[in-house]
Amino acid sequence: MQNATAFLAAMRETWLSDSIENSVFVGSELLDQFTKLSPTGEHGDEVRVTVRTGLSGGFSAVPRDGSDSLNKGTNVVTKRANYLYSHNWFDVIIESAVIDESATSALAVARAVEVEREGAVDGIKRQLQRGLFSDGTGKICSLEDSEGAKTVLVVSGDGANALKRGHLYPGLKVDIGTAAAESSLASEREILKVDVKNGTIEISGAAVDTEADGKFFVSIANAREGETSFEIDGLLAMLSDSTKYGDIDPALVPTWAAFVEDTPQDVSTSLIYELEDEVFQSSGETPDWCISSAKQIRVLSEELQAQVRFDGGESYNTGKRNGLTTPQGTAIERHFDCLDRCLFMLRKRDLGSVRHKAGPQWASPEMIRHQEGTTRFRGDLVWRLNTALLRRNTHAVASKLN
Repeated sequence: MQNATAFLAAMRETWLSDSIENSVFVGSELLDQFTKLSPTGEHGDEVRVTVRTGLSGGFSAVPRDGSDSLNKGTNVVTKRANYLYSHNWFDVIIESAVIDESATSALAVARAVEVEREGAVDGIKRQLQRGLFSDGTGKICSLEDSEGAKTVLVVSGDGANALKRGHLYPGLKVDIGTAAAESSLASEREILKVDVKNGTIEISGAAVDTEADGKFFVSIANAREGETSFEIDGLLAMLSDSTKYGDIDPALVPTWAAFVEDTPQDVSTSLIYELEDEVFQSSGETPDWCISSAKQIRVLSEELQAQVRFDGGESYNTGKRNGLTTPQGTAIERHFDCLDRCLFMLRKRDLGSVRHKAGPQWASPEMIRHQEGTTRFRGDLVWRLNTALLRRNTHAVASKLN
């Protein structure tokens, strides 16, 4: 236990809340674009943020001799968006052998602590990035009809993406259920094996019958309750032209709507132009960030290789995978967590995040402690945060790419 005491003392020096927060956000080219917002109010898990939704209706054009009937403002330029903190828990497990092996010197302790810290930060980062590209339902993918009770199940929907990107992996605990009942078929089952090539997962416990294609869904265990997700809001939920976001309804506030292109199609320069134009036409602003999967950026790059490059830089940077930009100057980037079916056109200054002022916190003052009956030390980090938007009509998405 003396070794554990030295290890814990070193953790207290380096596993600081602001240090972990900076490592997660600043250390991610994706998450770093979601600026930390200053709430105008906070009540429990509800965070209030002032957002821009439109123009005032109080405009009048009057004769030279004046008027006593000026039009009163009917809409306000700003509204209050209400965002909810998502409670994100991250389990940190350190094998006692790691602690014992670091006992040779203070330098060895420091290095071992840093290695464990880097692993925890990477785990937090990956889960937040996965959630960021989700549809906000907490459902990772659907399942095909198993044609009888089985433990090896074929994924469908976004399942191939989830396997290839490592969103479903051995050791992960999952629930399997319908959209309305998250664990109606299986609860807290461990994924024992994944087969990316054949698109399957093998789960622990008794065999289950998925009955019909797309009836049942896989989600992280306890991450949703029916149709309520406890994960962060993903871009596919944030960028909608019809659903409420931040308690603001685009049916009542038309400028609180993103542009959504949901026609199945191949990615193309024409589509890129369409999304840029739609953002500009609805908001008067020019997007400055286009992001998609490696597959779609490859397809776009191959299309551009066949095009003539004009003088003066007024074209795409053809023939490149990295550093692509549109003639408008919008950076086109790939991200390994982005689903193949999606391409997002975004304006960085309108992307935000709400993070509890305490930052990521240890659930116990002891940080980690010995887990009885095992050779491990274990602790839990909890972080209350979520994504947010300052404007919604400065973004667009193509959500059904081939």
